[in-house]
Amino acid sequence: MYIGVNGAISFTDPNMNFGGYFGDLSIPNQDFQTIISAFWNDLIFDVGLVPASGVYIYRSAANDTMVIEWFKPANFNLFGDTTTNFEFVLTRDGNILCQYLEVGNGGLNQTAVIGAAALECSARNHYSDSIPVANKVFDMQSVLFKSNIWDYVSGGDCNFDGTVNILDLNFTVNYIFRNGPAPVPFLLGDANCDSTPMQILDLNYLVNKIFRSGPPTCKFIIRH
Repeated sequence: MYIGVNGAISFTDPNMNFGGYFGDLSIPNQDFQTIISAFWNDLIFDVGLVPASGVYIYRSAANDTMVIEWFKPANFNLFGDTTTNFEFVLTRDGNILCQYLEVGNGGLNQTAVIGAAALECSARNHYSDSIPVANKVFDMQSVLFKSNIWDYVSGGDCNFDGTVNILDLNFTVNYIFRNGPAPVPFLLGDANCDSTPMQILDLNYLVNKIFRSGPPTCKFIIRH
């Protein structure tokens, strides 16, 4: 991915600016092929004012999670407004969480654009300067973009590779007895479809299916 100083990322566009500079952004737009904006605004990292300011990235392979934090960027148009702190939380389930510890003291939240779009898509911005102030983000708030991709899947396919086999049995044993990682989404561990994933009954069901020609695991639809 490509990360821009002005509070957005893209999976396709290496330049997250307009000719090297900040510019007004609307969603949907034709300026970027893909963009996910947490807090699009005219920002700058001024290490003279805040030496530790910058973009920080945390990745957890075990939890299929990445956090991208804009720590204390300054307001380009208001010297001394360095109290902004926000982040993306990206997870394998496709949801994107924008969290705002602080939104600055110079009114940046009044003009920030928060949204996601792809070229020629019908997505609309969630927040911008054209909507009521009641919908702006403030300190200690968050915005969740929920994925809308649906799949027809098999219960018990814990590693989500499209097949229920001994690898999923090992995954379940590891989770139940060795504090191993949980399937993502967790519902994949519901091999017997009793709405209680990753239990001993699911483990027994998998053993019966894999080694004793037992009944197939159930099917269901998930959004991810």
